[in-house]
Formats: sequence, structure tokens, C-alpha cells
Amino acid sequence: MRRGPFTTIAAFQAGLLAGFVTTTTASAADISTKDIQVLGRSLGFIENLPAGDLKLAIVFDPANPQSAQEADAVRKGVGDGLKAGTHVFTPIMVPIDALGSAGSAGAIFLTSGLGANAAKVGSLSKDKKLPCGTIDIPQVQGGQCLMGIKTDPKVEIIVNKSVAEAAGITFDPAFKMLITQI
Repeated sequence: MRRGPFTTIAAFQAGLLAGFVTTTTASAADISTKDIQVLGRSLGFIENLPAGDLKLAIVFDPANPQSAQEADAVRKGVGDGLKAGTHVFTPIMVPIDALGSAGSAGAIFLTSGLGANAAKVGSLSKDKKLPCGTIDIPQVQGGQCLMGIKTDPKVEIIVNKSVAEAAGITFDPAFKMLITQI
């Protein structure tokens, strides 16, 4: 049976709601299970991801407690793998000083608290055509990350259109109806 864009949207919204009946705060950095689930579902709507299972590079600053706690919470939340459409992302921890090792990943999670170092992640994301997700919305607004996730009090997905264009990342048209592009 062929599904139209509105059926896909309704299924996505129902999946979001069904998956978010319980939400727990994973760390002092305010990353929640719900945030991680929305990240996974959102990555699944990227049309031009490489085939197969991929790595999720969790980029953090070990010297910044907020960043390190958030990275650990994301790693624990992802567990053995984050389902994203037909892909499964397995987490790898990448200290900001070893950012080059993130280039082989399929996507990046940018932790909060990286400050000016986030620009390095933005450059890598664009150069290697890697989608980047974060809960640090100012990093999306500043062009260092593609997609920002906010789930409290309601689910919001913010996508930086210029970052998407620079990295050559395209989304399913139905998904575009659910996001805010800046």
C-alpha cells in the first residue's frame, strides 16, 4: 500500500507520542530519553545517509563537566544502538581534541558547553557531509550544527537550512513539515 506524505506525518507524530509516554532526565545536562528518541527518528528522515549501520560520534570536552556528563548520558541513552529509519547508530565517544576520529562516523552529536570549539565540529560536519544533532540550540542558530532537538514542554526540531545545504543533507519532504527551518 502506498503511503502519502500525510500518512507518513501522522505515523511519525503517533510514533513520537507513543515513544514519549515516560521521560527521564538522563543527566545534569538535561538530555532526556525523549531527546535521544527524537534525534534517532529525525536522523531516519535524512534521505542521503550512507547505507548500513553507522557510528554516532558523541563529541564532548572532557575538561567541561557539563559536556562530559551530557556525552555520558547520550552514550547510555543510545546503548547498543540508536534506531534511525533503516539505520542503527552505535555510539563512539570523541573528545574535542580527537575530533579527526569523528570523520568516519555517520553522524555527530554535539554536546553543550563546547563554546568556540563547536566551530570545529561545524567545519567537520560540512566537510565530511555529516549530520549533526544537539540540544544546544544556540549552536544550531550559529551554524555549528545542523539540527537542534528540544522536547520540553513540546517537541521542537530546529534545522539550520544553510548548514543542510552546505553539507548536502536532504530530508524526506514529509519531515520538513514537522520542523522549523532557520
